[in-house]
Amino acid sequence: EITVVFDFSYCFGIEEILTGPQLIIFPNPTGRRFRIKAQNITGDVTLEIISPVIGTIYRRELNSFTGEAEIDQGDLANGIYIVSLRSANDKVSGKL
Repeated sequence: EITVVFDFSYCFGIEEILTGPQLIIFPNPTGRRFRIKAQNITGDVTLEIISPVIGTIYRRELNSFTGEAEIDQGDLANGIYIVSLRSANDKVSGKL
C-alpha cells in the first residue's frame, strides 16, 4: 500500500506576484511596428532586438523612457526574437 501526500503550498502559478520589471510587447506576432510597455523600468534605457541565431540585430537608445514606446524595427524575417530593455539598474526581456 502506498500513501501519497501532496502539499499545495509548494505550487506556483498565475497567482504569483511579480515585483521586478515586466515587459509587454504588442501586437505579437507583429509586422513592421510594435509597441512595448514596461513596468518598473524608466529613464535612459537601451532597447535591443536579439536573434537567437546571430545575436543583436537592432539597438536603440530610449532617452527619458517613461514606460511606453513604439518601435519600427524594419523588415525582420519570420522567426522568434528577444526584445531586451536595459537601464542602469534593471533589465527585462520578452519574446517577439
